[in-house]
Amino acid sequence: MNLFGIIVYVCGILLIIQPLKVLPNEVLIAEWDSFDNGVHKTKNDGRPLDFCMEVQPDGFWRKFITISTYNQSMPFTLATLDDGNATEYGAVIRPYPNMEWHTSGNCRGIVTATSVEVEDDCRRLWVLDGGRNFTSEQHYQVCPPKIVVFDLVRDVSIFRYEIPFNQYSTSTSSFNVITLATSRACNESIAYLTNSGDSTVTVFSLAKFSSHVVTSELFKPTRRLTTQESLYNDILGISPNPLDRQVYMRRFESNILMSIPETVLHFAPFWQLKSLKPLAESFIRNNGYQPAHYTALVSDKMGNVWCAQENAIVCWNPRNLGSPKLISTKAVDVHTLSHVTRLKAGYDDIFGYFITGISNLHHIENLSTKRNQMFMMPTANLI
Repeated sequence: MNLFGIIVYVCGILLIIQPLKVLPNEVLIAEWDSFDNGVHKTKNDGRPLDFCMEVQPDGFWRKFITISTYNQSMPFTLATLDDGNATEYGAVIRPYPNMEWHTSGNCRGIVTATSVEVEDDCRRLWVLDGGRNFTSEQHYQVCPPKIVVFDLVRDVSIFRYEIPFNQYSTSTSSFNVITLATSRACNESIAYLTNSGDSTVTVFSLAKFSSHVVTSELFKPTRRLTTQESLYNDILGISPNPLDRQVYMRRFESNILMSIPETVLHFAPFWQLKSLKPLAESFIRNNGYQPAHYTALVSDKMGNVWCAQENAIVCWNPRNLGSPKLISTKAVDVHTLSHVTRLKAGYDDIFGYFITGISNLHHIENLSTKRNQMFMMPTANLI
């Protein structure tokens, strides 16, 4: 083989080898123990309810969390994590967009942020504000539940939408999760809100700037719930799938994974007219028993459905039109995955496709790490 042939051969080998980069199994993105906003500290643990990350054009990841107010006196419930200026308590928690939005009793601001979602292509942050105050004894409606959307370039609110009074109950409603369907344009976004207190899903259309409620007996508990369980009631996890255009939902009480076509959910008359409701319900598919932690359910852009189970991340392939097929179970750090409460899916140029999660480790004794953890795992290592 002449010199030219050798060079061509070596270059070919390098082209084959180069894409095979070694990715870490797990990356700890942020951790914290107590509430610390950089000015004062409290004994409140800053326990997270939900999280999301904005992958900015420069590659920087901005991290958002919503903070539980249950039996805590938190000055705000929507925040960013600043792990670049970490203290002895871990990442610094800063109110988003500023403290003025979190004035007590201000219905124009944020009362109780329960869930957040970043819309990457549109550089927007969607916030679900349940409008409720929670104590160890009760939870009560302070302001109407609403959606607030922020422009992430300027960090200003660009629109808000209050849930109509006839679409929720002031005594039982408890809005938990917001997630976004894949849309063709920024003015066509559709959001799904779970109301576990009433076992319903609210569908909001930005194009129509209106919402409707999806309810079914199939969403409701099949047994009498305990007092603690009744705080959640049923539907918690929800995730639209960009591949099969189904919306996957997990029932808290029964751990049943259901799915409904997006088009059926979006067509309001199906759910508003009694004559059409049986037809709509005929499209609801039971995908079997799938235990998962709380709202830890997400679909990635490849169409895989991920959930967190006891000490493992599980991935299902919905291409099988029968029941989803288990294609991967990987146990990583036993502590990190033992109390995963949310999962999200994303992509960047370094890690490729990845899933991120948030863990609450407050029930583990003699823990050497911080008790709130945000982690990331490239999916190439899991599938």
